[in-house]
Amino acid sequence: VPCRAGFKPALQGTPRPPRPEAPGTSAPRHLGTSTVGLLAVLFVAVIGNLATFRQILQKLAEVSGMDFHSNIPFLDEFVRAVPGLLKVLDTGHIPKFNYWEPSRVIPNTINEFPFWSFLFADLHPHLIGMPFTIFFIALVLSAFLEGFEGWWRSPRYLLLPFVLGTLAVVNTWDLPTYFSLALLAYFLASRGRFGWLKGGIFGGLLLLLGIAPYLPFFLHYKAISAGIGRVREPTDWEAFVTIWGFFLFVALAGGLRALKEPTRTTPVRPVSAALRRWERLPRFLHLHRLLVHRSGPGYRAGLWLLGIATAAGVVLAVKHLWVPLTLLAVITPVVLLLLRRDAPEGEEFAFLLVGVALAVLLGCEFFFFKDFLQGGPHYRMNTLFKFYIQAWVLLGLGLAPIAYEYILREKSPSASRLPASDWFIYGGFSVLLALSLLFPFVGTVARVKDRFPNATPPFGTLDGMEFMKYGEFFWPDPQHPIRLRYDYEAIRWLLRHVRGTPVVAEAPLGYYREFGCRVASFTGLPTLLGMHQNEQRYGDQVGRRAGQASEFFTNPDIERTLQLIRELRIRYIYVGQLERIAYQPGALAKFEEMARQGLLEVVFRNEGTTIYRVSWW
Repeated sequence: VPCRAGFKPALQGTPRPPRPEAPGTSAPRHLGTSTVGLLAVLFVAVIGNLATFRQILQKLAEVSGMDFHSNIPFLDEFVRAVPGLLKVLDTGHIPKFNYWEPSRVIPNTINEFPFWSFLFADLHPHLIGMPFTIFFIALVLSAFLEGFEGWWRSPRYLLLPFVLGTLAVVNTWDLPTYFSLALLAYFLASRGRFGWLKGGIFGGLLLLLGIAPYLPFFLHYKAISAGIGRVREPTDWEAFVTIWGFFLFVALAGGLRALKEPTRTTPVRPVSAALRRWERLPRFLHLHRLLVHRSGPGYRAGLWLLGIATAAGVVLAVKHLWVPLTLLAVITPVVLLLLRRDAPEGEEFAFLLVGVALAVLLGCEFFFFKDFLQGGPHYRMNTLFKFYIQAWVLLGLGLAPIAYEYILREKSPSASRLPASDWFIYGGFSVLLALSLLFPFVGTVARVKDRFPNATPPFGTLDGMEFMKYGEFFWPDPQHPIRLRYDYEAIRWLLRHVRGTPVVAEAPLGYYREFGCRVASFTGLPTLLGMHQNEQRYGDQVGRRAGQASEFFTNPDIERTLQLIRELRIRYIYVGQLERIAYQPGALAKFEEMARQGLLEVVFRNEGTTIYRVSWW
């Protein structure tokens, strides 16, 4: 192996030389390739978890009718699925797939992943924040590759805290994770004297400059969280692996293969040597010479790290905390790799992303943020919901170059000479990736059929309202069909003719099943009551407004209606199919009477929808 740069040049910021060529390869090994970029897109935005495959197995097992149980994880599902598959092939009846279940794998929690969020099309903060978090990671990477040189005097570094502040406003849950990422990246890039002091100054300025542009928001912002609590029961291991199995496999396989690379870093060198010479373990004296070579503080630090990890693993195993134990096994090689002083900067940053993501998952096993759900069985719902999405993005971006470098490119000149461990890694990666790709196909078909049972939306359009031209759903029962083309025509009229931001009164109904707030959603105009307000406001603000919004459509008294119009500053009144189903005809008849009296003006009407405009203010 060619000699590499020593400790001092690396500590002083001298650029590190490229890693030596692997035997049997001719092209230089690097991370900045289009293949890595495509893998990152695939891992972050396309693949799903393994719940799709597991649901298919469970459906086939139900069809089989076989009674077989095993304590070995997943074994009973595999065994029972075989006769079920034969029955399906014989009858041609394919069980219906439930696209909802892959986002609810751990009971009483939400386990969304990006493709599921895109498919469900609910514009939550966690979805809005994804492009901003990826942009922030790109900024941190750029600064990391330059060693954060001159960050205190370069104006372009002001973009880093500004985007961090944007994350805090868009989705406040992102702030602690991505602030920690930037701080750890600074520590890794600026190893040397006074590193902790400089890191503290950097972190303080990053927070200060990030919050300052959004100070008016934070002065009036009230967080729902009431502190941090301890998790009451451990996460089921099978459910956890169903969500994270592919990423955990890639992280462990890539981490162990990266540790086999020769290194001059003292704490890591014994582990690297042992992994490369594992077949010589019986030769104790030879292995001993490898481990104690140039022993010193760094060598003892490496042993301390391994000793702490081993002790923690024993404690977790005794307490039957299998998920933290699994995460510990995966994160230990990553931590050792981050201790190296002679790794390429791009590779080091990739493992940093993976390490932060695994630390987030580990933290979710012990702590949760208290909110309005803290007293019930769903107390961890939002904690896992928000932090699992962050971990998915970080793992997808970090593992793309690692998978390319240490799994897809780690091949010997002759495939016939591949050891069994390599076949296991290649096979495991290929199978798990294929199973993770099931949801984009199966889930998309199921979601479209669920939302549009009587029509097929066009393929290739970017018009988010196109489905309303022919879409139809039923609420609150199959006897009440709602044809969306009437709403489509009315909303298009509002988009063409309404200027400014006048308040539009529409029924304060739920969004997911009832399709409430459809006017506000598609026009951006304010309405009486938005979604999830009881989760985002304190006191009686929401209750009072909800009562007024309901009374506006239920109280037949015209004088009270005029009073509510003044209080709520209503300019347009929207009466569509939902309003006619939800409220009594006698209560809605007041709007026609008010139009007859000249208090309202009918500005739009079709077979299913009428829009009134308040004409006296």
